[in-house]
Amino acid sequence: MNGPQMLRLLVADDEDSFRLSVEMGLKMTDKYAVDTAESGETAVEKIKSSSYDVILLDNKMPGMDGLEVVEWMHQNHVHTPVIMFTNMGSEEVIIEAMKSGVYDYLRKDEIQIGRLSAAIQAVHERYLNRRQLIEHEAEEKLFREKERDLDALEALHASIISTHRLLERDVAALSRLQTLCREQFSSLLPPDKAELFNSVMREIEQHIDTALIGIRSVSAISGLGVQKIEDIRGAFGKK
Repeated sequence: MNGPQMLRLLVADDEDSFRLSVEMGLKMTDKYAVDTAESGETAVEKIKSSSYDVILLDNKMPGMDGLEVVEWMHQNHVHTPVIMFTNMGSEEVIIEAMKSGVYDYLRKDEIQIGRLSAAIQAVHERYLNRRQLIEHEAEEKLFREKERDLDALEALHASIISTHRLLERDVAALSRLQTLCREQFSSLLPPDKAELFNSVMREIEQHIDTALIGIRSVSAISGLGVQKIEDIRGAFGKK
């Protein structure tokens, strides 16, 4: 039974004896659950249906070679770290592999299980660290975006408060002016003009009352906005 700390590996190599020796050697360490593929095409099918912690690919295979498998992984957003098996004199392949994002490479004629196991552990640790860094950067980016959105919301709220105060001041001034006009001119006008004047004053008063209702609604909404901003700030751990 696989222990909880065992890494799942895929070993892809068309050379049966090499693939079998690597599989058996790694299994004997009791650190790995090893799956194998005899070709690049088979490796792709297994990657489609299973998840692995590290993939070990022979570069030179009939049909789909190791670099082509890596390219397929990139195109399909499979980010599992890869160790490439190479042959002596494969310097150009090694350079291309590292450019393609392969984490490490080992020459097949120098493979020792202890060294291979150490490389697998190191690659897996690098992958976890890189993933953690990427996730942290993504969280930081999201946090900055939320901060900008919150700052914009606070600026909008401040603008609403300022407009509310101006409206409140202007409506209060209009109300005072309406009262003053009624007190000063109502008694001076002849009856036919006084009736028209009072009708106009009543209409103005109704508009003032409507405006006051709107101002009170804005004030209530503003209060909810303040609470919402405080809740968001609290969720971000900021005061």
